[in-house]
Amino acid sequence: MPAEGQAGEQSKTFHTKPEEEEKALSELKKRLAEEGTDVSKLEDSHLRKFIMARKLDVDRAHQLVKLYREIKEELFPDGLTRLTPSVAGALEIGKVMILPFRDDIGRRIIQVKTSLHFPSKASAEDVARPVLYCLHSILQEEETIRSGFILLFNGYNAGFRNLDRRIPKTMMRIFQNHMPARFARFVIYKPPIFVRLLWPLLSRLMKAKLRKRVALFNTREDLVSKIGVADQEGMLSFLLDTKSWNGEVRKDWQKFTLVDENEDVSY
Repeated sequence: MPAEGQAGEQSKTFHTKPEEEEKALSELKKRLAEEGTDVSKLEDSHLRKFIMARKLDVDRAHQLVKLYREIKEELFPDGLTRLTPSVAGALEIGKVMILPFRDDIGRRIIQVKTSLHFPSKASAEDVARPVLYCLHSILQEEETIRSGFILLFNGYNAGFRNLDRRIPKTMMRIFQNHMPARFARFVIYKPPIFVRLLWPLLSRLMKAKLRKRVALFNTREDLVSKIGVADQEGMLSFLLDTKSWNGEVRKDWQKFTLVDENEDVSY
């Protein structure tokens, strides 16, 4: 059974007819070609992500292509196949990872482990880059395109020295309305005490649509049950002892985060 609050989300999964997709895809390729883009170098499956993300609205899909390209050029000016040491390191130590768990709807969960982030040594963009890399990877899955993804900030064992007020603003700027996948949930596990105290006020300042997507949890049990993780026992074990899961998690994200050097990722 879906978790509380998720039953209605099943209806948000978007389904289309093949002929409708092909018509929209053809129109999008035509517009890109008119701008001077060599569409022969772009895979249909890649452009289809933008069509699906904007529910066959070609105008909005075209705009999304340009926004996504701008963000990728900002964070990865040399391309996704040329990772900087900071991005590769963040993936290797598990600072950012694709979890081997999904929610009941089948959405992937990208986790940021805040105890491994040190604002004096790394910028908010240094967190956003590996997140974008992981997102680009799970966008190879149709379920991510149709249903979106969950971004989980795991604050377990994090202290004041790990606190970076720049990250929420940077994440929202980069990932909200710029990705060919729905930003389904923004979840914070073990948030700092001042965030918990100010949350009633902060939540009222948010737009209603955003407020519904943000959730704070202080216990493993609440987190796992409320976001509707399918493998609840596995997720509870992971949150209790992340170190023992490192090998399994690394094997899982490596299946998705190794970008083919021959892949055209300019869009």
